[in-house]
Amino acid sequence: MKDREFMARALGVVLIFAGAGPLIGGFVFGLLWIVEVLTSPSEPWRAAYLTTPIYAALLGYLAGFLPAVTTGVGAALTSPRLRAGRLWVAVAVLLGATTSAVNLVFLNTGYPTSRPDGADVAGIMLIGAISSLACALLAEPLRPRPRPRRNGPASPSLP
Repeated sequence: MKDREFMARALGVVLIFAGAGPLIGGFVFGLLWIVEVLTSPSEPWRAAYLTTPIYAALLGYLAGFLPAVTTGVGAALTSPRLRAGRLWVAVAVLLGATTSAVNLVFLNTGYPTSRPDGADVAGIMLIGAISSLACALLAEPLRPRPRPRRNGPASPSLP
């Protein structure tokens, strides 16, 4: 029965990361893109960039689905080993930042043929960390829990 409960909770965590992660990451990417455009020298199409977060959030599934699923699986598998919820959230954030960077650098998902520079990797790590933080906070009540420790005898001793 414990294995069924673990699998159900783990699947729930993975589904939260896979469903919400790319959407949140794409939205954050779109907002960062708007900030970059608005702080750059004058461009004639600045008003068109106001719709960027909507399109970026939808296109986030193309570039962010694989890192989101990987982060969700990693977070679900590490959950039974971590008692503190905050520590689990921190591990999920680190996993999200790392898998996003690995996806960008090694798999080049959603990126032109040229290799990304350090600023691109740092930016994608920030996006991965923010979306993983949001997903981990959503999934924390659902995460697989560690088994209780048995410190004493199984049955109470009689005097």
